[in-house]
Order: sequence, then C-alpha cells, then structure tokens
Amino acid sequence: MKKTDFSNIHKQIDDFIEHCNKEGKPKTIESFCAFIGIHYDTFYKRLEDIPEAYRRLQTLSREDLVNNALTNKYNSTFSIFLAKNNFGMKDKQDLEHSGSVSISQVLSDIDSKGDKK
Repeated sequence: MKKTDFSNIHKQIDDFIEHCNKEGKPKTIESFCAFIGIHYDTFYKRLEDIPEAYRRLQTLSREDLVNNALTNKYNSTFSIFLAKNNFGMKDKQDLEHSGSVSISQVLSDIDSKGDKK
C-alpha cells in the first residue's frame, strides 16, 4: 500500500483555503481530505507526521465555524453541535469547591442573623 506523501501539505492547505474562499465552502478537515484526494482516516492515522498541519486545519475549521455562525451563514443548532463535539466548547461551567464548610458554623451564622431582627 502506498503511503500518502504529505511533504507539500502546507501548500495544499493554502490551495484549499483559496478554493474554499472562491467557492464559498466551509473549511473542515474532512473537506480538506477530499480536496487532496485522500480518505480522512488516512489523514488521522498520520497525525504524528503532520502535527502542525493538523493544528492549522483545526484552527481554520474552528475560525470558519465561529465566523459563519456569528453571521448566521450556518445553522445555529448545528454550529453549537459542531463546536461542542469538535472543539470542546461547553454550555456550562464546571466549578470545583475546595475546603470544607462546617454545618454547625452555618447554623450558628443563621441563628445569629435571626437574632438581629
């Protein structure tokens, strides 16, 4: 089986960006793979060989999603789905509490506030 040559991948990314801008198409890693004629599985299997290209494509894809969602060119529901599943965005905050709270101190504070009324 022939190994895909990624020696000119940054030029291919530049050509892909130009193509997407000209055609008004979204910039996704999957569409990049189709543009250069490989299956996306091949791309993902070779990530260790092309980490900078992968980060560049991820950044382009995320920027494209955010910009087009903000200008209502993309469906908002689907944009939210993609952002959560592909870019780790969340609707909620995860809060951690460290330390302890003594229930007797809380009850004492409540009693002392009640006495002031």
